[in-house]
Amino acid sequence: MGIRYQYMVDGTSYEGTLGGYPLNQIQLGDSIRVTYLPDAPQVSRPDLSQTARGWWFLPFVLLPAVAIAAAFGAVRPGAQPAA
Repeated sequence: MGIRYQYMVDGTSYEGTLGGYPLNQIQLGDSIRVTYLPDAPQVSRPDLSQTARGWWFLPFVLLPAVAIAAAFGAVRPGAQPAA
């Protein structure tokens, strides 16, 4: 099962399909961004990066940022080692 999408370029309607996408991450009627070749608008690819729901990306952004901040906080210029 897959996703069927429609888009318009200069007043002409086109359709495309995408198989293998988790259908629980998109709802019927959702708008998606479609990238197409300007010289061949029938050749397209949906950009579903904005349709992923939730905060699944947060650990991949937040944890490295915290680790980097901790590393820079631990190394202070002019600090003397503990005796």
